[in-house]
Amino acid sequence: MDEIHNGGVSMKTRDRIIALHKRGLANTEIAQIVGVSRQRVWVVLHPKENNRGHSISAAVSSASKKAQTSPMSIAGVAAILGVHTNTIRRWSDEGLIPCFRLGPRQDRKFEPQSVMEMMYKGIQ
Repeated sequence: MDEIHNGGVSMKTRDRIIALHKRGLANTEIAQIVGVSRQRVWVVLHPKENNRGHSISAAVSSASKKAQTSPMSIAGVAAILGVHTNTIRRWSDEGLIPCFRLGPRQDRKFEPQSVMEMMYKGIQ
């Protein structure tokens, strides 16, 4: 089995994404060729940043401290995993990341442990 990289893809896929990027292909084209989302391509090409330009390690340490006991919002999960909030909603709907509903609006909330597991194992 391939080793999983921080971007949530195997090292082989990561290397292929980087090679295609060096050839000048756009992220959308790379995503179609490799068979991953263009957001995943972006995460692989920008491993130290999330989609808002903040350091992932800073987001993780901040989230780890305050979220060890409290549920996390979609925005918090998206910041840690480096994807758009709609991607988190879709993954939740597909059962890839477990959530529970809270409050009168039935907002999705995520257990910090499941978010950390997703960060380390990635989404295939």
